Amino acid sequence: MKLTTTVLKKIIAEEVSKFQESKLFGDMGDVEDVDAAEVDADALGTDKALENPIDHYKALGLEETRLIHRLAQIHEAKKKVAKKAKQKMDAEKAKKDDDVKKGVVKNGKNGNGKHGK
Repeated sequence: MKLTTTVLKKIIAEEVSKFQESKLFGDMGDVEDVDAAEVDADALGTDKALENPIDHYKALGLEETRLIHRLAQIHEAKKKVAKKAKQKMDAEKAKKDDDVKKGVVKNGKNGNGKHGK
């Protein structure tokens, strides 16, 4: 099959109708009906060529603020975990010290290898 302009237009029309049925993009209108501002070639690299100019510094500042807040939350959680771990270690050490004072040693043996108290 030879690919002619009429065949190509038919294929494109079929694909467009598939996309419109699946709601992937909106209605296609005539190009002449679009109200677009014309920009000189000299202004293409400026904000005049953009539809919605963005203050990138401000956008990055907002992202930075969000990340700083999240980092503060992480540091707070880390402090809590460290505090709990220290409390647990202190409690275990205190229990071990109490056991040593009472003469109880792990595995039921004292330092000379004999059982008992």
